[in-house]
Amino acid sequence: MGKTEEILEILRGELQDGKYKPGSKFPSEHQLTARFDTSRVTVNKITMQLAAEGFLERRKQGAGTYVKETMPFPAGHLAYIGVISHPYFARIINGIQKSAFLKNYAVSVFSPEPELVIPCLEKIRHSRFQGLLASNIGIIREPLPIPVVYVDNGYELGPSVRASVTCTSYRGAADIAEAVIAHGHREILICTDYHAVVEERRADRIQGFKDTLEKYGVGKVQKRVFHETVTDTAAAKFLLKRMLKQFPETTVIMTDSDSLAYRLLQGLNEWETVRPITVTGFGNLGAGSGNVRIPSVEQHPEEIGVQSVNELFRMIEDPEYVSPARIEIETELANLDKLPYLK
Repeated sequence: MGKTEEILEILRGELQDGKYKPGSKFPSEHQLTARFDTSRVTVNKITMQLAAEGFLERRKQGAGTYVKETMPFPAGHLAYIGVISHPYFARIINGIQKSAFLKNYAVSVFSPEPELVIPCLEKIRHSRFQGLLASNIGIIREPLPIPVVYVDNGYELGPSVRASVTCTSYRGAADIAEAVIAHGHREILICTDYHAVVEERRADRIQGFKDTLEKYGVGKVQKRVFHETVTDTAAAKFLLKRMLKQFPETTVIMTDSDSLAYRLLQGLNEWETVRPITVTGFGNLGAGSGNVRIPSVEQHPEEIGVQSVNELFRMIEDPEYVSPARIEIETELANLDKLPYLK
């Protein structure tokens, strides 16, 4: 590190620690030159840089340099690692950034391929981030020197996890299953394509569906669950044919994600069935996305992002703070006007 960078880091640290009162006059170039035994050119360059970073205000010639009243941005850095391409996670990141910005923090977003997750975590480990928000990568097995909050999934109630923020997945699934039953449907199937390692919360949804169907006496519930990978319309049509061959009277297919629901809808649209079949989702992603509105569960991903940052800050500010481990944001039903009553 050169002398200029060394002096810059010292003065930046002193400003961040509150050594100089906001609004007060900053030491003059003459004083700084004497203190650090350097040239006025170097000191001038340093004060210009601190002004550019928002720490100082350089007034007109001869008036001096003053410490700014406002906190320079950013006061610190957080890291997010996980999915960014899916609309649901884009909404989560929107909540994360809004909350972090209000706290004067910046967020760096990382979305590595699966094989690069561990190398990425190693880079984060040796960085100056104050905290990490992890989503859809599973449990981080090697402890990090900074607090970690698991966002929406990947939680595990064990000693390696201090905090997780998700939604009431089980309750949301039970609620929409109750609505389907209340609308007169009994020939109901359940469809999921979740990854067991990194999407545990979707298993909660399947359990919520199953428990509710059993509660109302729907028969052969376990056989009504189809756990398949559905990547495109062709795969959806293949699965639908198999499902409806086993249960030809089906009127509703409940899914644990809107993405899967829309793929099944595309398959249904390209294949004429004997009777109309309603597909329900989970996530309410059709809102504002241009997709057809379907009965779904609103998970409030922006709020999940906001509360994840809030929980992370509690851990940053108080290393002794004990998180409740799993924080759940309440879900609610959406678009029930698209769920037909069965006469």
